Amino acid sequence: MDAIDIHCHLSTRDCNEHGLHLLRTHMRAYGVSLSYLLPTYFPHKRGSGVANADLVELVKRKEEFRCLASLNAEVGADVRLQMGEIKRLLLDRIAFGIKLYPGYQNIDVGSEEVGRVFQIASSLQVPLFVHCGEINSEGHLIDYDWEPLVSPRRLVANLKQYPKVCVVACHLALPDGCWDLLQMMQEYNQLYADMSGVVESAGQNKAQDLAKAADVVRRFVKEAPGRVIFGSDYPIQSYEDSFCLLDRAGVVLRRDALGRCDVSLVVR
Repeated sequence: MDAIDIHCHLSTRDCNEHGLHLLRTHMRAYGVSLSYLLPTYFPHKRGSGVANADLVELVKRKEEFRCLASLNAEVGADVRLQMGEIKRLLLDRIAFGIKLYPGYQNIDVGSEEVGRVFQIASSLQVPLFVHCGEINSEGHLIDYDWEPLVSPRRLVANLKQYPKVCVVACHLALPDGCWDLLQMMQEYNQLYADMSGVVESAGQNKAQDLAKAADVVRRFVKEAPGRVIFGSDYPIQSYEDSFCLLDRAGVVLRRDALGRCDVSLVVR
């Protein structure tokens, strides 16, 4: 079956037609028919990140790509304008979901302010993706404690407040939050996880990371069936390693994780 990648990126350098062509080449080599591209607002890393507008313009009228919208968390940014932009992109069916980066953007996903993002997702019935787990702070001017912000437990207040919002906790909340996340998925039926970015393909410990991640993925799929979604986090986790991870974990793809066109995992 054709795979759908629910979590994919273009770097600042590669957010252009050449970068998109390279991604398309990798997709076709591994049978990926559709990729969701995520914007990246990193206010604490100068010169980095891909804005909503840049991504929207790049993927316009390209059937094999869709994009999500994110919140510009720059210091001094007008949050109301940002909310307005996200809502417009979703209403116009230009974006198909929302992505938040608590650790990178220094936002609390359990706060009342971020609850407004949950409210938008609830009213428009779109998924909300949240980066959970470790962040790569190299090159980021981070002068705050980011670790509490990336815990999946921070989601609890707004999960309770907005029970109809489909929330996708990204990266299985590895390494420290994965078992908390799995427990939460037993409690909140609207909570999903994606398997993206759990292996750093260019890292020195790739073999060890693959082995560990395969065990985690298999347990998640067994204990939360139908709610673990396929994603790569390309280019961090290559398609080669993403499909190797499926094989190592003994799981296969299945359509309609979110009742739309996404792909979840089931034990082989």
